[in-house]
Amino acid sequence: MSDQVSVLVKDLSTIPEIVGGLGLSIAEAQKAFDLNYIQSLEKLVVLAQSMLAKRTADGANDDKIDDFIFDMLKAVAPSRYQFSETTLNVKLDLGQTLSEAGQKGFGVNMGAVAVSAAMTTAFGYDYRAAAEVKTVLHAISINDVAFRTLLGRVKETSGEDLALPADTPKVDQDIINTSKNVFDKVMEKKSTAIEFKD
Repeated sequence: MSDQVSVLVKDLSTIPEIVGGLGLSIAEAQKAFDLNYIQSLEKLVVLAQSMLAKRTADGANDDKIDDFIFDMLKAVAPSRYQFSETTLNVKLDLGQTLSEAGQKGFGVNMGAVAVSAAMTTAFGYDYRAAAEVKTVLHAISINDVAFRTLLGRVKETSGEDLALPADTPKVDQDIINTSKNVFDKVMEKKSTAIEFKD
């Protein structure tokens, strides 16, 4: 019986892989949310540039117009979605049943009467086990001191572009490229209107 129980324990050892796979799926979904937010932010920057360029082209220079543009952009600012707390529950119901049966017999002929005797043996067991694993993922914002330290290290990097590994997921590359586009548009000094690009 101990061998059979060890098989169940071995089956339970796959639970960390299940939980890990679910957690990584949540992380990939969060990246998709982040990319969507940055892309929406990019469109908002383009809209702001277009409005400010139009105002400059028309020769308008009024604080009320600036306030209106600011309020309007704030109203249409994109929402940022984030898994602030995710609970992963894995429940397993395991069971094994074993039954063995056998029969031994002998027979004797005594004239016209046949006499037989048999012995029947049976053995069986039913073993059940249940397991539940609960994992809670919390989103933790980066520490301000750590963030400023990381930004300070940027100065120490070389002027060359840092390359991502070849097997970097597409969503990570898209996040970096879109972030660069947003930065370039924010720093752009042109006064000409910029149209949305699909």
